[in-house]
Amino acid sequence: MAQTDRERIADTLRNIAPGHPVGRIWGRRDGAAPDEAQEGNVWAADVDDIATLIAAVLAGQGTVTEIVARHMG
Repeated sequence: MAQTDRERIADTLRNIAPGHPVGRIWGRRDGAAPDEAQEGNVWAADVDDIATLIAAVLAGQGTVTEIVARHMG
């Protein structure tokens, strides 16, 4: 059975750091210094949630902002 785009994206994100499977990705504030630790983090999301969002954007279901607003509203 062929993988869906969403499954391929999720697998790619999970394996982005060879030898270290990724389950959650953290976003850093622009300009955050390495010594800021948690203070520099502005968001975090599970790999599967990010893959779903990317697949939806690629499928033309809206912008990131529109899709997130629909799911949070």
